[in-house]
Amino acid sequence: GEDSGMGGETAGEASATDEGKEGIFLEDESTRSKYLDDLFELEAFLSQRIREEALMASLGGEMAVALKQSERMTEQIKATTSSDLRRMLDAVQNAMKELMSPRAQQILSLKLSSRYLERVARSMHDKRRIVSKMNQLIVTNERKEVESEEQLARLGPQYPKLVAYVDELKKNVEQSISELYSGRPVNIMGEINTM
Repeated sequence: GEDSGMGGETAGEASATDEGKEGIFLEDESTRSKYLDDLFELEAFLSQRIREEALMASLGGEMAVALKQSERMTEQIKATTSSDLRRMLDAVQNAMKELMSPRAQQILSLKLSSRYLERVARSMHDKRRIVSKMNQLIVTNERKEVESEEQLARLGPQYPKLVAYVDELKKNVEQSISELYSGRPVNIMGEINTM
């Protein structure tokens, strides 16, 4: 098999170092791809080993021992339990999840693409400007609310007088219209009646 890149410097790391590049080895697309391929392969291997362990456990004591001894396993592999395999599989899957997460992709894009970095910077600048405008609107609306409350406090005592005045006007208009239509009763409808 090929070098998994886990035990030392991979070809991608060596080329990145040789070219004087700084940063993590996953910046190199081919190294990152190889690393993920190795993780997928390791995940498949561990999943297969877990299935094999489950099969051996279901076969029973003597048959499982015979199968383990007949296989060409090292002592370290024979000593590995199902729970050890599951822990290893979880670690591999977590590493894959982190490497393929949108956050990791965004970090790599920021590191590798100046155009993407500029676009994100512009977007952040625009959002900061919008936040500033929203904060100004909040201050303006709070000031208007205070002014409205003050105006309401000033006009509050005059409200009963205004209601009485509007009610009197309504009656006068109804009477004037009634006189135009030979004394027929007239009732004005609408919001004026809800004051």
